[in-house]
Amino acid sequence: MKNKMKIATISLTGIAVASFLIFGSNALAGGNQKEKQSSKPWPCPERYVKMVNPIKPDEGILAAGKEVWENNCKSCHGRTGKGDGPKVKNLDFSPIDFSTDEYQSKTDGELFWRATEGRKPMPHNKDKISDIERWSVILYTRTFAKKAGEPEVPNQKEK
Repeated sequence: MKNKMKIATISLTGIAVASFLIFGSNALAGGNQKEKQSSKPWPCPERYVKMVNPIKPDEGILAAGKEVWENNCKSCHGRTGKGDGPKVKNLDFSPIDFSTDEYQSKTDGELFWRATEGRKPMPHNKDKISDIERWSVILYTRTFAKKAGEPEVPNQKEK
């Protein structure tokens, strides 16, 4: 009887060790954290794709856009729009990097629609941020792609 219990104990110990090696070491290595993924496609209604920003960039507009950014966007999107703000650790995915061609190729109208409607976890802003402030922040985000020798704000894209 003692031999059977000893064999059962050894078997259970072996199973426990094997389980730890398979599952537990992954948890110790951070495998229990959700891996950040890019967000899913976010198609924009065609009427917004064709919408042109009604304001032109100047120092005052860019300063206003920066203020809106600092108060409403920076905590997730980061100081320079890289998607690395302090609240990102609480998200299941990483926000888009605003300095990339992927972001910069969007029309101002598309970006206005996204800023207006939001998408979980990003709130909608139609009641919180005025239209002019949203257009201003879009112009401000264009500065994240600025390279040496380019104008202060890249040309607004129209499609």
